[in-house]
Amino acid sequence: MTSIHLDNVMVEKDLIINTNTLSHSILIENSIIKGNLVIDGVRIFAGTVIVKNTSVNGFIRIERVWTSKKIYLDQSVKSPNPIRICPNPFYTSYNGEAFNGCYSYMGEVDTYEQAVSKCSSIGANLITIRNRKIAEDLPKIYASFSTFYYWVMWNQI
Repeated sequence: MTSIHLDNVMVEKDLIINTNTLSHSILIENSIIKGNLVIDGVRIFAGTVIVKNTSVNGFIRIERVWTSKKIYLDQSVKSPNPIRICPNPFYTSYNGEAFNGCYSYMGEVDTYEQAVSKCSSIGANLITIRNRKIAEDLPKIYASFSTFYYWVMWNQI
């Protein structure tokens, strides 16, 4: 198989991609996934994974994806639940920022209390980023912890 491209698709349940080998890319755009999005155990020789302009009602988990390029979730991707990305062995990107190692983003929240509640509901510790220096150090934090959840107080940076 060379690549997977889903454009303007509605998936009523889970979308699970666990094909063994692709020569090019996985691109999911302008779509609605009513369940979970799982991309797991995929080797991509000359391409990347891109998800953009897509709404996922469940969780997003991208793990064990071997690629020499980025795994990219555009800021337009909406999910009320945690996003876990753990590429192997290269790097990933969320909202245009590239990071080494695994990380999780817990979804959008409006208040600190919502962030704490969402983290505790999944048994995670919340790290609050309150200044630009720490935000610039995110790649080091990601490299130090196998996974953590964060909430950025942008109005205080």
